[in-house]
Amino acid sequence: MLNGLVSEHRGIEVDFVYNPISSLEVNGFVSIGDWVWDDVPGQTVFLDDGSQVFVDDLSVMEGLPVGSSALHTAGFDLHNRVLRST
Repeated sequence: MLNGLVSEHRGIEVDFVYNPISSLEVNGFVSIGDWVWDDVPGQTVFLDDGSQVFVDDLSVMEGLPVGSSALHTAGFDLHNRVLRST
């Protein structure tokens, strides 16, 4: 585990609902983002044998994407109301 890491997230998200006719609803969203490591201080790393190593320069991580996160997503669906409720 690395402590003190700072990441930067930038992006835009848009969602919408549109009714082209009274019985039809169109929904959707788009999300476009960028999530990268911004500030990476030196770290003490614990090895499998229990020994400690201080890694001073992890600056190679700066600007790299933060893993395991969706950066670009989109969705779309239709709702059609066939019967009117009373």
